[in-house]
Amino acid sequence: MIFNELGKKIWSSNATQVLTFHMGILHDDGKFEIWGFNNVTGMNITCWQSFDHPTDTYLPDMKVLVSQNIGEIHVFHSWKSSSDPGIGKYSLG
Repeated sequence: MIFNELGKKIWSSNATQVLTFHMGILHDDGKFEIWGFNNVTGMNITCWQSFDHPTDTYLPDMKVLVSQNIGEIHVFHSWKSSSDPGIGKYSLG
């Protein structure tokens, strides 16, 4: 989760794992990952990563996975305009 300066939640990955240490990493390729330490396994794990949840931007070397077996289909949607992030005319998926 990300909180603002007043402590109000402004974003959540909806991850269900409980981890004791969290770290956000922005990679050179533009991928953002949230890592955590799992006390049970004693290992760092990726809780969430942006390339698994694309929005409106496709980046070089980005792999877009499709798994129809679990109903997971990733679609990029353009914005309506540069100031309106609503779904625009174009999509890729």
